Amino acid sequence: MIIKTKLVGVSFHDRQKNIVLLRAGQALFWKHESENPFDSNSILVYADVGLTVEVGHLRRELAAEFVERMGRGMVQRLFVDQVTGGGEKQSLGVNVRVIVDEAL
Repeated sequence: MIIKTKLVGVSFHDRQKNIVLLRAGQALFWKHESENPFDSNSILVYADVGLTVEVGHLRRELAAEFVERMGRGMVQRLFVDQVTGGGEKQSLGVNVRVIVDEAL
């Protein structure tokens, strides 16, 4: 299964400087932020395997589904589909593909 979506929160915490370096097809990495005070299903997305270069979050509804699939042992991989926006006074956005492997 492939899910296409936009990341949210891309304009916070200097993430715009990180997003400018992303390229279509690039693998992304993620961390479940179960201790997040706003959403225990929060999924923070990173540009690096060391989880130091933040680029945004999965939107709330998708994050809840993501965590539920995680609990069932499903493998989920994220990739940059497209970097959008930019230009004069426009923020960059990130469209991603979530690839869900149904069976381990």
